[in-house]
Amino acid sequence: MDRETNCLVGSDDKSVMVYNITHKNFPYLIKDEIHNVLQVGAAINGDLGIGICDNTGDNISVKNKIFLDTPGIYWIWKNSKYYDYIGNQAYRRDFGLTKSEIIEILKSSDVIASSCFVQNSLYEQYKACHIIKDLETCETIVNDLYPEYSGKFSDFIRSTNKLYIGCGFITSYENYCKI
Repeated sequence: MDRETNCLVGSDDKSVMVYNITHKNFPYLIKDEIHNVLQVGAAINGDLGIGICDNTGDNISVKNKIFLDTPGIYWIWKNSKYYDYIGNQAYRRDFGLTKSEIIEILKSSDVIASSCFVQNSLYEQYKACHIIKDLETCETIVNDLYPEYSGKFSDFIRSTNKLYIGCGFITSYENYCKI
């Protein structure tokens, strides 16, 4: 074990921790040598007893209803400085990598990211999977309140065809601090 951090040191003497960010208890949460569960919104919803709560240490847990997973990303940044490599993944997703694979990949890459899906535009994807009126309302709000962004926002949602699902990534602590 490494200092006060409870992180395991192994191959290449590097420590790795990937947090499974969740707001509910799911039967498939991964918790092992390189994974831990980080419950977001604990300041609002209480401790579910499934892992680490984001209302400990330096945190913005009370903002979970507004910022969704961002308080978890903030918590990782502020409270995981003793790990060489850190990351996050949504509760239903897993990179499927071992500790040695993560270390090996990060020797030649800056980040391991969730898969990119190439598809129709973000607008068309949203229309197919959600209520399109919600996105159109958002577009109207941007146009009304932030006219300097209206054309950019509309162009972005109608022309971008790449989607990263799960917002998962693993990188060095140093790179994580740059995000």
